[in-house]
Amino acid sequence: MRIAPALLALAGWSTAHAAPNLVVFLTDDLGGRDTTVYGSRDVRTPNIERLAAMGMTFENAFVASPACAPSCTALLTGLMPARTHHLM
Repeated sequence: MRIAPALLALAGWSTAHAAPNLVVFLTDDLGGRDTTVYGSRDVRTPNIERLAAMGMTFENAFVASPACAPSCTALLTGLMPARTHHLM
């Protein structure tokens, strides 16, 4: 009977450490083609390139609102803008 709690604790430890790291860049006026990762030839972004090479990138993303501030609020809270009363 003492083995079961130890196994449960070990299972929780292994899944907690298996979670991926996530880096989110919140920027203003940065378009989809403004970094070298997504095809820019005018602006060099070597650090973002390095991060992308070690991980993965988004190919499709959708926003909760056409305005910037409510979309950022939705991203950070996980709630739709109408729920946070942050509509504009």
